[in-house]
Amino acid sequence: MKNEQQKISRIGTELVNYFLFRHVTHLSLYLSLEKGETIIEIRGNIGDSTVDLESILEKLNVPRLVEYDDYYDELLGQDIERALHLVGYLTDKAEVSIRNQQLIIKLWRYMQS
Repeated sequence: MKNEQQKISRIGTELVNYFLFRHVTHLSLYLSLEKGETIIEIRGNIGDSTVDLESILEKLNVPRLVEYDDYYDELLGQDIERALHLVGYLTDKAEVSIRNQQLIIKLWRYMQS
């Protein structure tokens, strides 16, 4: 479980860095640690900036390969341009939306037995 908590922490950090690198303001990060899944949601004010939701969703909705979790986890923090790809490889499901000038990314990571 400790290793899992470290991965969740690194995923959250990577998302915060992604938002900060793109000058998104008023960030909030929400973590829900349940028995069978973790939900990570980040929100930030994008103002009048345009965001390619389709591109973000495409990067985050790549198939998770559990056997490579440790490999992808080690790559986090090394390349801001590939950040969302790496986060996508470590999560199982993603939703991306814009509401009230806020970019919202919601991710699910299911526990593996």
